[in-house]
Amino acid sequence: MVQKQDFKELQQENEALKKQLAELRESNENYRGLLENLNEVLYTLDHNAAITYISPNIANISGYSPSEVIGRPFTDFVHPDDLPGRTENFQRVFYGEDLVTEYRLLLKSGDSVWARTHGRPIMRGGEFRGVQGMLVDISDKKEAEAALQRSEKKFRDLFDNSADAVFIYSLNGWMLEVNEVACRHLGYSREELLEMTPMDLVVSREIPEVMKCIQATSENGALVVESVHRRKDGIEYPVEVKTRKVEFDGVPAILAVARDITERKIRERVLRESEWQKDLILNSSAENIIYLDADLCIICANRSVAETTGMPEEDITGRYCYALFCQRTTPCPDCIVQKTLETRLPQEAEKVSEDGRYWLHRTYPSKGNEAGTNAAIMFSQDITEKKQAQEENARLQEQFRQFQRLESIGRLAGGVAHDLNNLLSPILGYGEMLLTGAGLDEDQRSKLDQMVDAGKRARALVRQLLAFSRKQMLEFTTIDLNELLQNFENLLGSTLSENITLRFKPAEGLPLFKGDSGQLEQVIMNLVVNARDAMPNGGELSIETAAVELDETYAKRRSGVTPGTYVVLAVSDTGCGMDEDTKKQVFEPFFTTKSADQGTGMGLSTVYGIVKQHGGNIWAYSEPGLGTTFRVYLPVSAELSIPRAQQAGARGEKRSQPNRSKTILVAEDEETVRNLVTAMLERQGYTVLVGESGGEAISIFDDQKWGIDLLLTDVVLPDMNGKSLYQKISDRDFRVPVLYMSGYTEEVIAYHGVLDSGVHFIQKPFSVSDLTAKIQDVLSQ
Repeated sequence: MVQKQDFKELQQENEALKKQLAELRESNENYRGLLENLNEVLYTLDHNAAITYISPNIANISGYSPSEVIGRPFTDFVHPDDLPGRTENFQRVFYGEDLVTEYRLLLKSGDSVWARTHGRPIMRGGEFRGVQGMLVDISDKKEAEAALQRSEKKFRDLFDNSADAVFIYSLNGWMLEVNEVACRHLGYSREELLEMTPMDLVVSREIPEVMKCIQATSENGALVVESVHRRKDGIEYPVEVKTRKVEFDGVPAILAVARDITERKIRERVLRESEWQKDLILNSSAENIIYLDADLCIICANRSVAETTGMPEEDITGRYCYALFCQRTTPCPDCIVQKTLETRLPQEAEKVSEDGRYWLHRTYPSKGNEAGTNAAIMFSQDITEKKQAQEENARLQEQFRQFQRLESIGRLAGGVAHDLNNLLSPILGYGEMLLTGAGLDEDQRSKLDQMVDAGKRARALVRQLLAFSRKQMLEFTTIDLNELLQNFENLLGSTLSENITLRFKPAEGLPLFKGDSGQLEQVIMNLVVNARDAMPNGGELSIETAAVELDETYAKRRSGVTPGTYVVLAVSDTGCGMDEDTKKQVFEPFFTTKSADQGTGMGLSTVYGIVKQHGGNIWAYSEPGLGTTFRVYLPVSAELSIPRAQQAGARGEKRSQPNRSKTILVAEDEETVRNLVTAMLERQGYTVLVGESGGEAISIFDDQKWGIDLLLTDVVLPDMNGKSLYQKISDRDFRVPVLYMSGYTEEVIAYHGVLDSGVHFIQKPFSVSDLTAKIQDVLSQ
């Protein structure tokens, strides 16, 4: 039993071995077939570089069978010219390096092919046993590379030796290559051009055409167009561009050859001009042009002659000029054409035709078609309208001279008014001050009354002179300035750009006044537009209203100002501001800091005239970089003004009696303002110390040893601003309050950071009562 069982197991093992052997045989056959069908040849070398194995497909490449190769050194099959370095390469593999190399493989036929081998070391037990690797025929690749090199060399020769600019760019427009001519023509370096696109080379109007050209070339393969290139220095020149689709570095591209056709365009233009010359001279002129021979026969004439005579052009040629135009059988006795033919000099004459039209005839000598033959050209121009225009112009010139005379009188009136007001202001001011004083007897008061009355009549005469110089008719109605601005606010907002903030600050209880609403709307609009133009980069524009009482002290400092109640319109901007020279001329007609296409310089002059005709005044406050404030003062008539008693009562409720023991330090650089403020404060019983600059004010403060009760300072001083001065004073004594004064509005000052919002501030100009009340308010806090 045991033996039978063992035999059965042996049979099973035998069957399994047979099956494994069959599978191995099949695997070997598959492996052999795989090796025979591979493009690559597999090989092994021993440690002496002799071939120990090579796959059967070596015969497909070299013509040798494996048996003819195995056992021989691999160097037997390397081209002699490629042998140097082969042994060294084998040694590198010997030391464990993988190696890829290319060389020419010798064939059985004696020829050679290019092959690439990839070998790696065979290591066993840490010892080098040989090399195993793979060999592939790369002859086709080498031939393609050689062909490509030959093609590229041929292309490069054509590319570099072209007399035209050559560009290669991708289908999406990126520059790939340019030649030296392109660099020279355009003035860019090669590196600069390679960072550009075809759209960068042409003038802006040609960009759409360039894009169409790229699209058309990519679709159709070739195109010829004309364009305009722009050099790096901005010079433009015409080009003819030929494009075709090519392959560059293995990708589709566009080859563009641009030829400078400047000379060709010049020749074409000259030719066109030559062809157009006759039509330009003869038919494009409104004048009658006639070419005559020595017998006064018309050789040719332009279309204008046919239109003038009403005859076809063909009927004019060949006729004598005296017969055609003068219905004569012989030449005219004073014919200027004959004079030109005789003297060979130009002639000119004016004549009147039978229908009463004026004609200017000019003749010039010319050579005829035959050498030595005299001819002449006559130009005849209908100058009837010109003559009529001259007559009309003479009439207008006379009107203009009359206007100039009136304007001269107006300017004289303005000058006289200015001088008289300067003279009358102290007379009236001091006269009224004397009348309010005590200790006058009846005779003195009567004489002062007569003097003041005469001054007022003189002032009325001055106003009549001013009215003469302002000629527009005004329609006065009762006006609420706040209501006028409110109705006008939407239009003002649409006038401003989005980067300008409009702030409207109306005063409560504003009195009514008499004025022309249309003219005042023009004043508001002109001031707003002027402010807008001063803020090209944006800013703030504020429109404020107020009611002020101008007293005699203020009036005597301002020419043409009458004491009384005024409605004030203040238009302030945070723009560029004005220097002193500009402020002096800002209201002069035609004076402007803008370019000729931005304004005539009449806007503020118009404002000035309208305000003056309303009996008001306008002042400009500005410093470079600190914006501008225009303040318009419009008088309130007595029957419409707020009762003075009511105003006084209202002020009396808020004011206490001045503390006459207080000492005030005034810092002001303008002499007239210093004198005025000093007089105002001393009249109220204050002790006044005055500094012309910030530094002088600090020195005065230090000398007083804590004896200053209030600092009254201008916002802008020569050596520092008022805020800096106050900081230095506050460092010495923090208890000293400050009151700032300026011709700017408080909002403009705060916008520029010179003052903080909410500080004590009084707007110039101010009256004695306004200043006293403000000081009382500051000192009481």
